[in-house]
Amino acid sequence: MANNNWIVDADSFDIKKNNDLILYTDNIIEFLNNENTDDSFIVATKGIGKTLLLKMKRDSLNSYIVIPQSGIDNFVTQSTLSKEAIDLFKDKNNMETLWTISIIIAIMKKSEYNLGNEDISPFILKIYNNKLITHVSEIFISIIHANRSEYFRSKEDLEKILIPIYRKNISGSFAIFIDNIDEYFKKHLDKNSKESRFGEIDPEIWYSSQIGLMLSYFNLRKLNHHIKLYASIRQEAFNSFQGNEELFQQINGKVFKLNYSKSDLANIFINNLKKEKKSNYCDPINYKNNIVRSFFGFEKIYHKHLKKHEPIVDYILRHTLGRPRDLMQIGKALVQLTTREREPNIIRQLVHNESKSILDHYLSMVNSHIPRLDLKIIFQFIETNALKYDDLKAICGIYNDQTNFECNRITCSMCKKTHIFCILHKIGLLGTIYNDGMPTKRIQKFITPGEKTFSEDHFLPNSEIYIIHPVLNASIKVENSKYMTGRNQYNIVGNDLEWVFGKNINKTKKTKKVGVLVGDIKDYGKTMTKLSGKKFMKYQSIVRKIINIENLKCDNIGIKDGDKVVIYEKNSVKLITAAFRIIDELKINNIFIRIGIDFGNVEFYDDDIKNGIPILQAARLEPIVTPSQVWCTEKFKTELEKITNAYNYEDVSNEPSDSFKQKIQDGKVIVNKESQDTIKLKVFRIKRE
Repeated sequence: MANNNWIVDADSFDIKKNNDLILYTDNIIEFLNNENTDDSFIVATKGIGKTLLLKMKRDSLNSYIVIPQSGIDNFVTQSTLSKEAIDLFKDKNNMETLWTISIIIAIMKKSEYNLGNEDISPFILKIYNNKLITHVSEIFISIIHANRSEYFRSKEDLEKILIPIYRKNISGSFAIFIDNIDEYFKKHLDKNSKESRFGEIDPEIWYSSQIGLMLSYFNLRKLNHHIKLYASIRQEAFNSFQGNEELFQQINGKVFKLNYSKSDLANIFINNLKKEKKSNYCDPINYKNNIVRSFFGFEKIYHKHLKKHEPIVDYILRHTLGRPRDLMQIGKALVQLTTREREPNIIRQLVHNESKSILDHYLSMVNSHIPRLDLKIIFQFIETNALKYDDLKAICGIYNDQTNFECNRITCSMCKKTHIFCILHKIGLLGTIYNDGMPTKRIQKFITPGEKTFSEDHFLPNSEIYIIHPVLNASIKVENSKYMTGRNQYNIVGNDLEWVFGKNINKTKKTKKVGVLVGDIKDYGKTMTKLSGKKFMKYQSIVRKIINIENLKCDNIGIKDGDKVVIYEKNSVKLITAAFRIIDELKINNIFIRIGIDFGNVEFYDDDIKNGIPILQAARLEPIVTPSQVWCTEKFKTELEKITNAYNYEDVSNEPSDSFKQKIQDGKVIVNKESQDTIKLKVFRIKRE
């Protein structure tokens, strides 16, 4: 493998040696070349390249006195603060003051200002005279670990002495570079822990430490325009500040938001490929014509379940979270394959394995900001990468029964339980689809890491379908063997890709004569509230094991909300056989179901929508059926009698119970709900001989 490529850590990146690996977008070029730019804070989530861009900016400055003298001021240690210190400095105003003191002192020391005659506190004077303390971070750490009285005396020094000196006596052009503030405070982040060996837990200080620096510099620039400051800020912290609109607008003018498009990321990947030795290429002769084909030996990878090809670089990109760091990790693993090993199946497995590692690393980064999730439990119930809202709600309810005892089963916006899919959406692992302005066109949207603040807002956008991010595939597959075969058959999942409902954008309609079975499990809601944890999971497992295509041998079977069964089957004998099998096998487990069946024309669409009168009539019939019985319309009875005489039929209108008599009219059963158009059907109870 060639040296100096696929570098994950910016600290190991040599700008001069690896300049050809850097992607210079127009925005980056403007940021680097313009010394008068107001952009001071590089805002992005972890893994995008904030540190590298800081290093590049430092190298581009020629006319400034730089602090520190070499490199970047890194917060290389991690804080262990007392509760007193946390309570004091999680207030962004106190944090702003702390930064202001630290920055001014660092500049004064660099200017060799004589601080001997002022009436300044012994604490600040000691810091000022210590020749080993020169960086802003070192001064900052000294003060944040001081006691309250020393801090407040330092605050007096700032107002009476330090600011006047900074305003009147500092004339040189200084540039300060600060990095890794977020890392310094991450020990205090994990709000899921009740206590910590690292000290007090309070995530607010992680946010205030970064926002405080931005506020400090904004105000310092008003006092002295000769000073420049460049620092990396986590996007999550910056986003949390948007609630204060006035201050946000002021600070937003000093922000460089670092992000990369899909084509930018592809170019970064290819730039690294170019640095590979030619001996590591499958087809080195055609290197200049097509570098991707030359390296891999092919340009596209085939998806068996989708029956379509995809460019290999696009495939790799989809299995990342859109960060250069992720690409470097996958690329570093890929180039270690021999040219003989570089074939589609091996590459698929490698990309899946690395995507799992990317996911694990990402979750370790965000877990401190979100409620704790047991993904192993969640993944057990995800059987497809395209989920409807009812699927999400059902899985969320099961999860909360398992982990938090009883789910409230009320409106989600009012529920205080763990909203697992709101959380997954917010951290970019659950996508939605939206209309791009054309009635028939839908586009996939995944939130990029860091895009949303980590507040608990219980918000999930409306979407016709919700999509699982490909980076989750490998992890879900471990917990649920049905997942890979249950994936959507028409769409490649990825941010900004089109989503098609069925084989074509325009829906294809087919009308078929079929039997429609609608069943509903008796007292399902009561059962859910009584059972919790493993007992409820076992209950669900029994139902799913009985009601599936393999067991019932029918064309089309679905379970909605855990208890509603819908089956479409053109062969009426298969359908009635399935109906009684469901009843018998559920009854063994003390579970009882009502089943109504109709027959007729049903419209089937590519996007899995089904329309037709038999669907409506079977659904209206089911609620009045006696549990563990099968009732059907006259149309289904006629169709079944064409094939077999193995069943007897009893007209339910002949001997109705007193409570049922009000539903009988003209020898037919009224099956519609109140306030709906009247539906009267000839209904028969099917009995086995």
